[in-house]
Amino acid sequence: MKKKVVKGYLDRIENKIAVLYMGNKEEYKIDIPLKFLPKGIKENTRLNITFEIENEDSIANEIEDLRNNLLNNS
Repeated sequence: MKKKVVKGYLDRIENKIAVLYMGNKEEYKIDIPLKFLPKGIKENTRLNITFEIENEDSIANEIEDLRNNLLNNS
């Protein structure tokens, strides 16, 4: 799986929206619902944000397993 880790900073929380700044110089601002961040996170917290591409083969295998389970249980 391919993944990339980006440095981030939680600047503030406004109405259950986290205002993050990302990048080495914190030059990119994004707003994200607070529910997607770890519980108890506080303002002025530094983060490592991981973006990961899900392996298409594992998705295909998962679908095949679900299909087999359905066929075997019917």
